[in-house]
Amino acid sequence: MKYTRLTKEQFEIFHEKFAEFLATQQIDNSEWKKIVETNPKMTEEQLDLFSDIVWEDALKNAEYLEHVDPKDLKVFRFKGSKVKMISIKIKGDLDIDLTKSNGITKVFENIMDSRIVIHQGNKKVGRQRNEEMFQLITEGCMITDERIYNALNEAIS
Repeated sequence: MKYTRLTKEQFEIFHEKFAEFLATQQIDNSEWKKIVETNPKMTEEQLDLFSDIVWEDALKNAEYLEHVDPKDLKVFRFKGSKVKMISIKIKGDLDIDLTKSNGITKVFENIMDSRIVIHQGNKKVGRQRNEEMFQLITEGCMITDERIYNALNEAIS
């Protein structure tokens, strides 16, 4: 298994796609029930294979990741063979909570405050792009859209 198995809740979300996946394996609903009851090894293999397919598809289509804590925000953009990271760290007693809806607005309002530390970096990722994205997800990142990344990138440019 390349990634991790989907959770029960995730399988429920993808139940129609899972049925399509089983159909490509020439397994209909009654056959699947029989496999689940009689062949735990094959059940595990099918669940793992489907999970890898879902993760691979999600990662292939993702471009932005985000990790946010009250005093720390990291956004990543995976484009081609490169990843760019922008990080904001709130130091000291500055009253900004990056998990709140007004957190980024407060950062922009106080951008010159020395307690707001912004870093950026670039890295080549090459063929291991999806694996690097998945590692970041296992460390707490979430797939997101371009809004926060673009706003931060524009502000620091």
